[in-house]
Amino acid sequence: MMTDTGALISLGANLQHLRNEKRLTLDELAHRSGVSIGVLSQIERGLGNPSFRTLYKIAEALGVPIGYFFSGVDRSGTVVRKHERK
Repeated sequence: MMTDTGALISLGANLQHLRNEKRLTLDELAHRSGVSIGVLSQIERGLGNPSFRTLYKIAEALGVPIGYFFSGVDRSGTVVRKHERK
């Protein structure tokens, strides 16, 4: 299972990858999303722990579903179906 730190690093890497793919600077994304450059930078470096609202603003500005930022996060063990329980 991924640690909180690992999840934040993964989220930050996903954000940075998408921002670079769309050829946006931090300043441009900050303008589009209404999230400060400092907060965006901290998230990308895995140092920030963004709220759902912040992630929603960023996702909207980038034109992706909010779930995009969680791809690669290990979700095993999160949901245990009734027939899979011990």
